[in-house]
Amino acid sequence: MISYVGFCKFILLLSIITIDFAIAKNDPNCGIKGPKPIPDLLSILNNLRIIGGEDALPGEFPWLCSLRSDNKHQCGGSIIKPQFIVTAGHCVAPLLNDENFEIVCGTNTISPSTTEVRAKVVKKLPHPHFDWPQNDIALLKLDHALNLSLPRLGSVCLPEPNEPLSLLESKNSISAGWGLTDADIKPDKLQKVVLKIWKQKECAKVWSESDFNKSITKSHICIGGNGKGNCYGDSGSCLVHFNTTTKRWTDIGVTSFGPPGCHGPEPFVDTRVSTFVKWIWDTVAANTEQF
Repeated sequence: MISYVGFCKFILLLSIITIDFAIAKNDPNCGIKGPKPIPDLLSILNNLRIIGGEDALPGEFPWLCSLRSDNKHQCGGSIIKPQFIVTAGHCVAPLLNDENFEIVCGTNTISPSTTEVRAKVVKKLPHPHFDWPQNDIALLKLDHALNLSLPRLGSVCLPEPNEPLSLLESKNSISAGWGLTDADIKPDKLQKVVLKIWKQKECAKVWSESDFNKSITKSHICIGGNGKGNCYGDSGSCLVHFNTTTKRWTDIGVTSFGPPGCHGPEPFVDTRVSTFVKWIWDTVAANTEQF
């Protein structure tokens, strides 16, 4: 027969497990706000006008935030929980000791906005095995929870752990950020671009034959190319895909690297989020106060 003390320990353990499970999952309303779903890229590849970058609509990417040091834009990041942002490891590593690191969300502009919401970063949590360009992912914990009920704020969903890449290859995706444009101009307004997701083997082959010879692994996802994609300042922003089953926008990639000068035959490469979902939720749980 179980003792009273043993029973109490069991109940306490069960409570902790239950709390952790409740924390370690997507927000109920993640990915509902966002851009209108677009057709599959295979049906619009001849319409290059759609693939070129353009201004995002106000509130179109409510999860996207600008990561700033001394109020200067450094990288992008995405809201996954009211108090947590996912971004690239190489965005966080140089700023580990920066006490002026903050995020600005709820706005499409770098310039001041009446809708912007700011929060200080109190914890910088790069992946423990970050070694660019491998494991290029990090989490940021904010000094307070963001109010995701505001019209221009919302979280993005994360995919299922180790979701098969074959489900996404040759499909459409959208990337958005404040990185350099084709004219090497730092935009004030958030830019968006529709990009094709490459087949992994084709991407690995192109990069292996490139002068820059980057190793493409299962933790990467490849997009765009030939000048269509991300550029300096877009790092850490998310690549989203509309899940036709859940009817929600899902963060499938974190902007990591691309061809030098943002132009070349090589595709752009993001960190593949599905390979890090367990680490993300474990890290969120470990850094969330439990009462």
